Amino acid sequence: SNGLYSASNDAMNSQQQQPSSPMNQFSLEMIELVLENLVELCREPEFVRELYLEHDIQPGRRDLFAQLVTLLVSVLKESGETISNIHSLALTSILGIVRCLSERCGKYIPTTGSRLQKVRENKRMKNNKIALALQLNAGLKNGLANLANTFLNNTTPIAKLSADEMKQVSQSIAEFLHEYAYWLDKEIIAEIMKKDDPLCISILHSYMNQFNLRNFRIDEALRYVIWHFKLSGEGQQLERILQSFGQAYYSQNHDITRLKNADECWLLAVAILLLHTDLHNQLNRNKMTVDAWVNNTNYINEGDLDPDEQRLIYYDIQKNEFVCSASNPNGTYLSTPAWDRLIVHGSSSQETYTDEEPLNLDIDMFQTMWSGTLLSTSIVLENAADADTLEMSIRGFLDSARIAAHYQLSQIFDNLVITLTKYSSLEMSKSGKKQQKRKHKSDRNDSYDRNNRESDNLAAKFGNDEKAQIACRTVFAITRNYGDNLREGWKDILLLIRKMFTLKLLPKQLLQLLNKEDNSYARRIESDRDDSPTIRASSSYLFGFFGNSSDDDILERQSIEKAKKCIAQCRIDDLLQSVHVLNMSSLDYLIRALCQNFTFESEDENDIDAFMWDLLAFVCVKNAEHA
Repeated sequence: SNGLYSASNDAMNSQQQQPSSPMNQFSLEMIELVLENLVELCREPEFVRELYLEHDIQPGRRDLFAQLVTLLVSVLKESGETISNIHSLALTSILGIVRCLSERCGKYIPTTGSRLQKVRENKRMKNNKIALALQLNAGLKNGLANLANTFLNNTTPIAKLSADEMKQVSQSIAEFLHEYAYWLDKEIIAEIMKKDDPLCISILHSYMNQFNLRNFRIDEALRYVIWHFKLSGEGQQLERILQSFGQAYYSQNHDITRLKNADECWLLAVAILLLHTDLHNQLNRNKMTVDAWVNNTNYINEGDLDPDEQRLIYYDIQKNEFVCSASNPNGTYLSTPAWDRLIVHGSSSQETYTDEEPLNLDIDMFQTMWSGTLLSTSIVLENAADADTLEMSIRGFLDSARIAAHYQLSQIFDNLVITLTKYSSLEMSKSGKKQQKRKHKSDRNDSYDRNNRESDNLAAKFGNDEKAQIACRTVFAITRNYGDNLREGWKDILLLIRKMFTLKLLPKQLLQLLNKEDNSYARRIESDRDDSPTIRASSSYLFGFFGNSSDDDILERQSIEKAKKCIAQCRIDDLLQSVHVLNMSSLDYLIRALCQNFTFESEDENDIDAFMWDLLAFVCVKNAEHA
């Protein structure tokens, strides 16, 4: 008997290795087809809402909404510097969800009160139990102790539990093993089933009794059970598990099966497992025949088993091996038992959401996906090679900003603004910054020329960079519209404005707005731009080596004009004119950021400090006028 169990154990181990991801078996065409269908699904507002409501907030169910977003983001993270059609489809799917959430802003009243608190408490408890599952995977002894303490709400050692407490704990742990099976290592579940101690034996019986085996043929029931944990071990351990299975199967099917008691169910389960080993062991060349199988099982139930049913069992096992679901999420697939489990979930009596009382958890959904959305749109913004893809990325930023502003998610809004400012390409080089800090009079003229040449180069570079211009216009557009939600992001907005001032790109009317009486630095900037040192100094020098440099000068001038036009389209003056409508929190962060932008350094920095003083004074006066 032990030898047969050992052979069965070896065969099951060889067949129940973690399956490879189905995605690895698909062609690019198939993946593209799947993504095309996902695009359509993600554009359906009710689909993404129901996905979140029916899975992510339900105890024991997989976070399918979060996993869908993670999958789409992972596709984009592999894009590198080339955005293919597959990557575009992944981004379109993500932004389809964001667009649905954006369009719902203002149309539906968010769920509040006790019902929202209940949903979030359930989500918190679900996350805690997932953490317990991971602790159990890390170590059986400590994991079981943590589970026992959690369910009893005390720290009593397992060895000192009373009979009632032992029954309560084993029942709760068995329910936990079923409900959170997706996160549990299937070998860990098997280890619990195999242990010969009072708690684990009690868990084994509770665990088996909680399977819904009604109306299953016995081999189908065994297949369903094996799907949930990796059946392996020594002869006595397997015998104990199969005995418990036989008791559970008989108790649920005693009125419809020809088997007369639990022992006969156990014996037939043993025979089925040995048949499986015989048929699927690659080293066995003399496979059992169907007639031999029928004859070998005649001793069970005094030969009263249905021969036709026994043949069905034989052919079904011959065709389909027993498999165990993998604990790795990327290696799972839906077998018949898994579909059965999904159907049971769908027909369960958990809370339903009617049209009369819909749950609006858009804010929770957005908080789940915003970081992945920001990463995806940033990847595409950086690597987009065509206008349509670039526009799609910017639309993602705009929709995300609208949602963050609507639900007053200031931290998310700050991250959107900070990300967009990084794509402005207005950063001066380290050498240029060092030149700005020179203090010796003998170096000032050379430093002045070098700084102006670098400023011209950066301004021209910005004028030729369509992505940087779009990012710049976008960040000021969302700041003008949703500035109430900006906090730490004001530092980056002001730093961007300061760079524009340093590069002499700010519109003249904006400088005059800030200082109507003394336009000294405004006039000096216009004079510097009209009589650029770059043009004066470089033309004659480069002429002898490269010929006439006037064409390069013209192109640079044109690029600088494009940059100035873009800055004008940012409508920074409109932003400043509306600072008086900012809420107190946003205004406080703005003034703090302004106070941190003074240099207090060399004479070369006087214009910058004067500009920042004027900006601070304008904000204060503007708010005083409307106080």
